[in-house]
Amino acid sequence: MTDGSIIEAGYYQIAWLVYGMAALGLLLACWHLVRRFKSSDVRWYLMSVLAVGMAVPSWENGDNAYWAPAILVGAFDFLDGIDKGLNVALEKALISLWPIAGFIAVASVLLLLKRIVRRVRA
Repeated sequence: MTDGSIIEAGYYQIAWLVYGMAALGLLLACWHLVRRFKSSDVRWYLMSVLAVGMAVPSWENGDNAYWAPAILVGAFDFLDGIDKGLNVALEKALISLWPIAGFIAVASVLLLLKRIVRRVRA
């Protein structure tokens, strides 16, 4: 971190700690809702998508490159581009959300492969 930066190292680490604790709390609360589903595949998929959505980091380009949750970076990029038009805002947000889309695609393929293997064995 450079002198004069808006975010000092201590605040940056505290922000990540608070965000991580809030994300774990939300995952726990959602688990209590999702555990009532009969299919373990659906439970696993929903919880993995939620965890990936909250945990995948993204970064800001610039002099001080900070890591931040991709969902928040995408939301702020959308808000930053909305004054230039909806298409520009969506394009800016989607650039930040590509890591989340990739991890969700991997989770979907793994779930599909798991179901295929289970059917072949049966």
